[in-house]
Amino acid sequence: MSNFKKGIFYAVYILGATFFFLYYLFPSDAAKKYISENLTATHPELNITIDRVTPAFPPGLRLQAINFYHRDALLLKAEQIKIVPGYLSLFSPAIDFVFKGRAYAGHFKGRGNITKNRAARQIMTDARFSGIQIEKIAALQDLAGLKISGLLEGKAEYNFSQKSSGNLSAELALSDCEIGLKAPFLNLDKFSFSKIEAEVDLNYHKLKIKKCIIKGSQMDGTFAGFGTLKNPVNKSVLNISGRVTPRPLLFSKLGSLLPGNKKMSGKKGFSVKLSGTLGQPDVLMP
Repeated sequence: MSNFKKGIFYAVYILGATFFFLYYLFPSDAAKKYISENLTATHPELNITIDRVTPAFPPGLRLQAINFYHRDALLLKAEQIKIVPGYLSLFSPAIDFVFKGRAYAGHFKGRGNITKNRAARQIMTDARFSGIQIEKIAALQDLAGLKISGLLEGKAEYNFSQKSSGNLSAELALSDCEIGLKAPFLNLDKFSFSKIEAEVDLNYHKLKIKKCIIKGSQMDGTFAGFGTLKNPVNKSVLNISGRVTPRPLLFSKLGSLLPGNKKMSGKKGFSVKLSGTLGQPDVLMP
């Protein structure tokens, strides 16, 4: 074998052995502990569990079977997340990174920035997601106490600093949505919507619904308002108002339940107000 061929052979062997030992001897437990401790130190109410951390190419980390929790409540369950840092930012006060992953049969990807100084930590991320099957999100089903299905897509931005509690802004679109009712209402066991679009802001426990538009075979509507998140979640306070236009079939079924003035205006829509709590909402037609 010529010296050149020997050189190629040894180079390939060394690279192969390096990648083999890097992958199989990668300190997964140490990486999981580092990620978990940094997340909790940044936001004490958040914690994470990771089944395994492995190196990825381009150079980065691949997290497998990830669960994010707020206190003891499951927020997100992802199959996989790959994180790749901006290499030049490794030498600056803040690290840039990109990420992508799979969750609830859908996909998400985005980018972020995090300061290295834990005492003055700032985090900024933005992400886009699509194909999320919300019937697979157990936390949402438990939260609503209803069976909800549909495909979710949208984008979200999250900003956190030590001086603020963190702010989340999102634009959401839910298609082919069905909401199963606990008990039949007007001989209906579910509501169906072709599209639900919403713009929301969440600042600590304050939820602002800037806009929510629903379109369906049974009704159309627009809503806006506020919510105050409580623990347990079913104690969360609602203050939402809007306008609903029932389709003819639903309007005919509603007839006997509507006040006289609503019967006259029903075909053009009428105002509604949601108050009370998430567990015991009050529906008013002022």
